[in-house]
Amino acid sequence: MCIRDRNEGDQNSTAFSFTVTREGDLSNDSSVLWSVINDSTTDNDFLNGSPLSGEIFFTDGSASQTITVNVAGDTQVETNETFSVVLSSANNATINTASASAIIINDDQEDTPVSPSEQIIFSDDFESANFENNWQQDSQNDWRRRQNARSIDNFSAEFDGRANNATLQLRESLDISYFDDVEISVQWLIETSFDNYEFLAIDVSIDNGSWQEINRLSGASGIGGDEQSGNPFQDGVFKLSDYLTNFANASTLDLRFRGTASRGNEDGYLDNIIITGLNQNGVKPTPTLAIAADSPTQNEGDQNSTAFSFTITREGDLSNDSSVLWSVINDSTTDNDFLNGSPLSGEIFFTDGSASQTITVNVAGDTQVETNETFSVVLSSANNATINTASASAIIINDDQEDTPVSPSEQIIFSDDFESANFENNWQQDSQNDWRRRQNARSIDNFSAEFDGQANNATLQLRESLDISYFDDVEVSVQWLIETSFDTNEFLAIDVSIDNGSWQEINRLSGASGIGGDEQSGNPFQDGVFKLSDSLTDFADASTLDLRFRGTASRGNEDGYLDNVIITGLNQNSESSFASINQFNSSYSLTDFGLLPDPIA
Repeated sequence: MCIRDRNEGDQNSTAFSFTVTREGDLSNDSSVLWSVINDSTTDNDFLNGSPLSGEIFFTDGSASQTITVNVAGDTQVETNETFSVVLSSANNATINTASASAIIINDDQEDTPVSPSEQIIFSDDFESANFENNWQQDSQNDWRRRQNARSIDNFSAEFDGRANNATLQLRESLDISYFDDVEISVQWLIETSFDNYEFLAIDVSIDNGSWQEINRLSGASGIGGDEQSGNPFQDGVFKLSDYLTNFANASTLDLRFRGTASRGNEDGYLDNIIITGLNQNGVKPTPTLAIAADSPTQNEGDQNSTAFSFTITREGDLSNDSSVLWSVINDSTTDNDFLNGSPLSGEIFFTDGSASQTITVNVAGDTQVETNETFSVVLSSANNATINTASASAIIINDDQEDTPVSPSEQIIFSDDFESANFENNWQQDSQNDWRRRQNARSIDNFSAEFDGQANNATLQLRESLDISYFDDVEVSVQWLIETSFDTNEFLAIDVSIDNGSWQEINRLSGASGIGGDEQSGNPFQDGVFKLSDSLTDFADASTLDLRFRGTASRGNEDGYLDNVIITGLNQNSESSFASINQFNSSYSLTDFGLLPDPIA
């Protein structure tokens, strides 16, 4: 489901529309129940003052339906409020995204509004996958969210050694109209290899005016720069009033980081960015609540129960008590999937100073073979707190097997359309780090995988080997393209390795200086379908398959793209025994190793 936040309005009502999309086999009818969950709203925030629910029906061929929630307008000054629409009890369909939240933006003003003395108006520690939602960068595209390089926890933001005044800018302007001052804190570093004129800077723009630099870390050839031995993160804390002369009565703040370096071993890093509004007088804002599953994917178990834990974190002013209601929503589960066969709900209390509380949901074990099932825990009706993240989902993994399972003649053992944020869980790349999941560049839907024009045999490899021991053959299909700017000796190739053997190339798209390459006018995606038995001579009795894509290009306007990668196991005879294929769930880590030679060179 998807939704945009909207103003509340002063009278009548404002329509919030939620779109429910259906993908896959659309040849049959489907239906799903929906209901509105009050996060920080109450029933009186909606037209006619009553909770909303209903059922959506999809007929043969129908791909989407719309739910409309009418929010009542008023002139009451209040905080922004959040509500969610939750799907449950699907018929002839599986729920992938069970809930969507919307924010009712308060558009009423007091004559003399009171502002908090200190309020965090933006923060990012880069641990969550919101990098592209929070930040935008210039066309150099030299910034990225990086894991296990240099970071306070697991992730940081990095610009690499090819940057020339490359910028990473907050995607949205910040409202600072009710603050006397703004404090920006950041942990940042430049590596000791930085030279003269190479730097990492922080710039601000007030009320859409010109950019002004407020501080930088500068390199130096020898002694005198801001680098530090061992490359530790340095703490930067800057009050805008100390740097700007035009700060009085400012309304909006834009912020960006900007870096220049010239070599591959010169990188700059950011972490723990916090922007705080300051006032001489005022009251502190209410704390915020967020829920997350501690272990969102667990086996069901055969008997007794399995505990799924959800942690509710409270941030901000913790000097007072808070409380919030919670309830379990059946996505593809039923009440019988839980211990004692009853729906679960309750209330969580935070005392003075308390920052987190835990909800435990006990899932009943059984020996029934069934599909994986999903449920959600949803927060609502917070007291002395604002709900930021209203729901969290968990998957109950079926761990039961039939005694004599039958192998299908065709089974998809891996697929990735790059639409979900599983890129780093599914794939690993070499130390060049020239592959990325890219939005709104060239893709079938919204996302694809891209390698850029500085790649030299840069590889993107499946993180886990695939078990193909129960199949007679394997078919690999992909939609891919190379841009028309590719030259001779530049390419996008697909390689496989059988039973941990040497890599073998099975196909490629090749560039050419002039006519004769595999580029196509307009850069459309091309369909590639390859059976391994057609390309390999040592395929009989194979047990494992490793697969990678490999690309070489030399200029910034030469990019290659992948989408809709599907790997299918094939059998001539469907009576052979079958072992289930494990889903990818390993955590992301980068492995440093040397460039692999082109196997056909």
